Amino acid sequence: RKLISSCLEDANVQVRIQAARVLPEFDREKAYLELLKVVNEPTFAKKPPNEREAFYAALGSTGVAGAISYFQTILSAKGGLFNKQKVIEDKLLAVAGMAGACTISTFKFLQEVAADTSQPAEVVHAAKMAGLRTKKVLFGDTKEA
Repeated sequence: RKLISSCLEDANVQVRIQAARVLPEFDREKAYLELLKVVNEPTFAKKPPNEREAFYAALGSTGVAGAISYFQTILSAKGGLFNKQKVIEDKLLAVAGMAGACTISTFKFLQEVAADTSQPAEVVHAAKMAGLRTKKVLFGDTKEA
């Protein structure tokens, strides 16, 4: 576990992403705390988009209630005039985190976000796509007649 945890600070992006994905398999609570610490660092916003998305998905995959409430808080935030794009980016990351959790409750929440007309179009679309992927994982490939 210590080795995987130390890989979160590796110089290679792919190593950091893989470490974030694997870390919740060892101890979910500790992984939640470590990943949340990394996500809340000021330098995290400068990381590549795929890395940020992977870290949020890993945070969601811990399944800890704190992670889900963290994502719900982000998704309920309203964007102001000057920080609108940042809020949208954060919401897209939160959707990725919800999809990473892959539970029935997060699936229902993704459906709510997808149906919420007050959310930006990008977030609604991302929530719909994440909801479809989550549905496929949870319930199998059910074709609607």
